Amino acid sequence: MSSFNQINLFMRDLRRRLRRTQAIEGGAILVLLSSCLVTVAFFWAWVAEVDTLPIIRLLFAVSMFVLIMWLTIRDLFLPWLSYRRDEDVAAVAEERVVELQGRIRSCVELQGRLSQKKGFTVAMVHALARETAEKLSRVRPDELVTRDRCKRLVTSSVVATLVLLGAFFLMPQPFIEGGRALLVGVPQAQATHRVISSEILDVAVGDITFSLVYPAYTRLPLRVVRNSGGDIKALIGTRVAVETQSLVSARTAQIVFHDDELKAVELVVREGGRLTGEFLVTKDVQFHFEIIRKDGVLVVESAERNVEAVVDEMPEIELLQPTGDVEFQADDPIKLMYSASDDFGMARIDLVTDRHEANSRPVRRRVKSVAGERSTVGEAMLDVAGLRLDPGEFVECWLEANDNNSIAEKPGRAQSRKIRIKRYSAVEQHNENIENERKLVEFMIDVLADRLESPIDRQKLTRYDQQVDVQSAVSRRTKEILKVLNRIVQALLSDPLAKLEHRVDLEEIAERHQEMQKEEAHHVKSAMGESRVSERAQHLVVLFRTNETAIAELELDIPRIDKIIDHQNQLQLVENARDLKSAQEELAKLIEEYKKTKDPALRMQIQAKLARLIKALVKLRGGLAKNAKPMPLENMNMDALQSGEQMQAMERMQSELQNMQELLREGKLDQLTSAIERMSVDMQTTLSSMEGDLQEMASATGAENQKALRKLTQDLDKAINRQDALHHDTEEIAQRMRERLSRLVRRELAPQMVREMERIQKLSQRLARINPQTLHADDARRLSELRQEIEDLRETLSQEDLSHALNLALKVRQELHELHYEVDLGLERLRQREGENARVRARQKSVHRLNSSKPKAREIVRNLKKMLPAPQDLLDGKEQKRLMRLVERQKRVRDGVQSVRDQLDKVGLNMDGPLKHAQDAMNDAHKRLSEYQPTKAEGHERAALNRLRQARKVLEQAMGKQKRGKGGVGVSGLREKVAIPDADRYQVPRAFRDELLKAIKGKAPNRYQRLIERYYEALIQ
Repeated sequence: MSSFNQINLFMRDLRRRLRRTQAIEGGAILVLLSSCLVTVAFFWAWVAEVDTLPIIRLLFAVSMFVLIMWLTIRDLFLPWLSYRRDEDVAAVAEERVVELQGRIRSCVELQGRLSQKKGFTVAMVHALARETAEKLSRVRPDELVTRDRCKRLVTSSVVATLVLLGAFFLMPQPFIEGGRALLVGVPQAQATHRVISSEILDVAVGDITFSLVYPAYTRLPLRVVRNSGGDIKALIGTRVAVETQSLVSARTAQIVFHDDELKAVELVVREGGRLTGEFLVTKDVQFHFEIIRKDGVLVVESAERNVEAVVDEMPEIELLQPTGDVEFQADDPIKLMYSASDDFGMARIDLVTDRHEANSRPVRRRVKSVAGERSTVGEAMLDVAGLRLDPGEFVECWLEANDNNSIAEKPGRAQSRKIRIKRYSAVEQHNENIENERKLVEFMIDVLADRLESPIDRQKLTRYDQQVDVQSAVSRRTKEILKVLNRIVQALLSDPLAKLEHRVDLEEIAERHQEMQKEEAHHVKSAMGESRVSERAQHLVVLFRTNETAIAELELDIPRIDKIIDHQNQLQLVENARDLKSAQEELAKLIEEYKKTKDPALRMQIQAKLARLIKALVKLRGGLAKNAKPMPLENMNMDALQSGEQMQAMERMQSELQNMQELLREGKLDQLTSAIERMSVDMQTTLSSMEGDLQEMASATGAENQKALRKLTQDLDKAINRQDALHHDTEEIAQRMRERLSRLVRRELAPQMVREMERIQKLSQRLARINPQTLHADDARRLSELRQEIEDLRETLSQEDLSHALNLALKVRQELHELHYEVDLGLERLRQREGENARVRARQKSVHRLNSSKPKAREIVRNLKKMLPAPQDLLDGKEQKRLMRLVERQKRVRDGVQSVRDQLDKVGLNMDGPLKHAQDAMNDAHKRLSEYQPTKAEGHERAALNRLRQARKVLEQAMGKQKRGKGGVGVSGLREKVAIPDADRYQVPRAFRDELLKAIKGKAPNRYQRLIERYYEALIQ
């Protein structure tokens, strides 16, 4: 670094230090003088009259402005000017270091003249600079800055600040009130009176009388609280009138809240020192009294009094009925029963429906204006016809209770539980049954493969046990097939779209397989455990024959069921195509009308109709694709499938519909008309093709015994009418019984029910303390289910349903006992396996908690039994006699149904399913009626009535059927006994063999490959 650079760095450092020292001095002077000025101003404002406060504020502001400006000029601007030139800084350095006299300024001046080289030599200048730089290197810049005055000023400012803080803590009143008066102003009570000093008292007033004026919507009367200590609890929005006695000679008084958002409340000073005023309750807050005595002394009360603001609780509403989702067929209104309550009254009850569709919002309809009622029970009628739901569509529905809180920003609103209201769709039910039939076919194919792969065909005595075990497993799977098949048959009874011949065919298949499975299960049971060689050989032969017979049956029945599925699908396709045709014709009419009127509403209808048509067409294409036969992937020709005439026609129609949307948007109505005509031709062609396919599948049926069936229909109608009348009479008695029980519960049993609900809650809490991780997975699941059942029990009891609650309590007690037994047994096994460890101790703790819960469950059952009155106590003598007559009527109806069953068997029509279920329900109703329990009997009567009506529908279908001809899908309504043929009587049809030979080209699983090849080689021999 050169000598001149070294000198310049020294000068820059010294300049910075001089300016900083001057600034610190100015800040210290500012703190010192402003502290004094603030103290004087606050004390002056505290003792001054209100009229002089503006003058004090003006003087204070001017003084502070002058002080700040003076210090800014003196300690910031002037030092900046003074030390701006290097010569000025050099003079300061030479003044304080004697040996540098004249050197620094000479170097500074000569440095600027080096380029001129006049009057001196460059070498001499550099020599002077080196000498000066050498001397400066021994001098520190901070040593040249005098800090004594700066230190004195900083010390003085700190002391002044500490003194000011000490004065504030010793005498806060002048600072607080003087500062408030100077900066904000004084309260109105003090604005006309001078406060000379202040005084703090524990209590400044006597006992307080509060008068509470509640909000109008609560309809609560005026409430007066006398001789209060000052704490008050009131609803938000309540106006509180205050009256008290001042304990000092009061000139003015006010209530001061400990919340900056709330203004002080001025009190009226009456004769004798009585203070009155009022305030509005808006939040939880504390307050105290402040009084200015007649001598001008401010008395501040140190006691803190509390205002507790009570919030208006949300209303509560419960949907009592229906208890679950509702599926309806007729457009009759649906009744919704509810109960609602609120602590200060409600305004209205709304019924809300929500479609959960795009651009749709929930729709609210007022069902009741309750006008401030605190509790209400009522019913709302849901007009399902107005919902305009298509089959399969649904809405969510719930009730809302709105309170009448008129002072809140938003009134409280409570929702009940939501239920789903769905229009019954016979198509959905029918499609579900078809899908189950498809799964049945797949299941039967799997069992057929197992039978084909069974080692029983080898009949090796050395592997006797293995072969018997395999056949036992196959027999069990066959039993599972029968369960699925029987469930499908039962489901078809309530399927309005199911054909009678299809159900009869499936029943006949189920009967044959039932007989074979029983026979095979008997042979398997006999073969198990056999040790004699001769007997073992015979058992293997018998099992081989039964297996071959079952294989033959499956090979015949699988294609048969598959044809039933095809026929059902084709029927569905034809119906969908007909609906599509009708919609297309409606669209054509709308377009013609729109061409004439240009009505925007019609345009929107056309757009919506086009969207629905595209959706229906896509659905129809999916059904057509689903109806195609599955093939191995490597052999499937998707192009051939898609290029079918029907598929191509639907592709054209979908393309036309999309084109029509564009034409409608562009306003090309003539082209739109041409497009609808082309689509009509394709639609008619497709419908004709589908109907032709259906006619090919349909079977020619013969005439049935119409006279006998008509007689049976009349007998069944009589049974239905009698059962309906019986059910109506039972409902009347049950309703009166429920009303008496409800009155009894509300009048006498309500406290006991509350106690039982508390016991149930304690039982639930006790089980909640059990850690599920300490239990086996199955036990943990059962514990979770048990806790849910306890919650159901509590919910049921809250709905005053004692009878149902008792049944649930018995179930909870039994399941708790079983769970304790299983967990305790698992604990012993765990202890034997692992000994004593942390896991065993945790399991033992869970066992203890389960065991300690059992007495509580037993106690709940005992108490509910005591609470539930005997059925006879809720019925008078006339009603008991009437019930006995209903018992006899139910017995006669049941006997009439048995007569119908016998006659149906004679004509060969098997309808044991619905009629047997109806008789079983009648037996249950007969039992409940004889026990004076009409509330339980009406459910069984209703079930019997529904079963009879199902049987009536099936009988109506049977009357219209004709005897099945050759090649048909269904069977005749008249049944004949069919003997189960032996295996060697079967001859596989040639068409079926051809189908199998084609299918062998597809790739099969490796485990089946060898067996399938052997099997198909045998078929073509």
